[in-house]
Amino acid sequence: YFNIMMNDESIHPDIILYCIMINACTSAKNLERAKYYYDLIEKDDLIKGPNIYVFNAMLKCCKVVGNMEQAEYYFGLIKESKRPDIAPDSYTYSLIIDNCRNIERAEYYLDMMMKDKSITPNIRIVNTILNLCSKIRNLTKMEYYFNHFFTENNYNSSLKPDKYSYNLMIICSSVTKNLDKADYYFKLMMKDESNHPNVSVFNAMLDCCAKIHNKENFINKSNDRAEHYFNILTELSNEKLNPDIISYCSMIKCFTKVKNPDKAEYYFNLMLNHNNYHPNKVTPNLISFNLIISCFSKSGNLFKAQTYFNLMNQFYISPNLYIINSMINCCSKTNDTESAENYFHQILESPNLSPDILTYSSIIDCCVNAKHLEKAEYYHNLMLENNIKPNLIIYNSLIKGYSKCKNIEMVEKYYKIIKEEKNIVPDSYTFSQIINCFGYSDQIDRA
Repeated sequence: YFNIMMNDESIHPDIILYCIMINACTSAKNLERAKYYYDLIEKDDLIKGPNIYVFNAMLKCCKVVGNMEQAEYYFGLIKESKRPDIAPDSYTYSLIIDNCRNIERAEYYLDMMMKDKSITPNIRIVNTILNLCSKIRNLTKMEYYFNHFFTENNYNSSLKPDKYSYNLMIICSSVTKNLDKADYYFKLMMKDESNHPNVSVFNAMLDCCAKIHNKENFINKSNDRAEHYFNILTELSNEKLNPDIISYCSMIKCFTKVKNPDKAEYYFNLMLNHNNYHPNKVTPNLISFNLIISCFSKSGNLFKAQTYFNLMNQFYISPNLYIINSMINCCSKTNDTESAENYFHQILESPNLSPDILTYSSIIDCCVNAKHLEKAEYYHNLMLENNIKPNLIIYNSLIKGYSKCKNIEMVEKYYKIIKEEKNIVPDSYTFSQIINCFGYSDQIDRA
């Protein structure tokens, strides 16, 4: 239709129509076509040339297609223009800052904007800066800008953090495992009546609690706080705010890390009953089964692990390699070789799965613990046939098995293999098992 109009001598496009065409190109993510219409404006004798709205439209198109070089080119044309009606406004700066791929370049344009006393920063500019800081996990710099623009209120009394601002601060605090900072911004948000937390904010808080596992006393503290945030979420539940699958997975993860399977199971069952109490539907997914099965596997509760493994069928979820490895590992702790082999064959029968080094490590350890050394050798040879190199854990497991049955020849054989491997170094456990073997065999000098 634009071309039909161009062929009609009685009608001529104005600057607004050109802007509409450039915006259409932006929607289609076609920068080359937008440049074509920009060039038409430059050649149009009846139009004085592009105005600030045209330049802003081009900057927006550059942002959509991710072309920072072109964005800086058009911004440079704005700065070079001698026309009084062409000067960057707050929207121009928000677009060029939004185009920046790193915080240093964004700060360059931010400083340029700050020197222009006629322009005050808007929420979009501040959030863009916060987002760039968040991407590089620079919480210190984020706090500086948050306080500079919002708390200290240096530029615009009406400039207040919005939901996205709080989200960025809380999520970055979570990613950097700074629970106290996350909690500070969470409480700040709770006090802001216009920006109450949404479920993604609660999930960030829960995720932060789940990530803290460096000190046992702080783990318990973080789990208490996780339950505190989860309880707030459930208390505030309404049509728009409810726990989702991520909320439940975070809670299960929290208690999996502290080896509290009862609590982990409590939140898994709470998730199963979610639809009875909340309007939004929540269905267990592969991640939630990963977590609960791993939790019971680590505690050696094969019955519970099998219960949840079998429950996956009811939700039409196929186990992945991580889950089956967890099941084999659990079998290893209970010396259940038969079940371990059944799970191993499930991997072999699956068209999308192949045993990895963790699979072989668990199945070999299971055979060793059950004193089935012939089967342990079988799986060791099988992994070699499949071009998977054993690691120190596997060799230590085999040495442990032969040490207990006083088979000096096999113990020395695997020790020799370890010594010949360039990337494997025997550790204290290796030597303790070898020394035990000679000790059991009354060869004190050799030990």
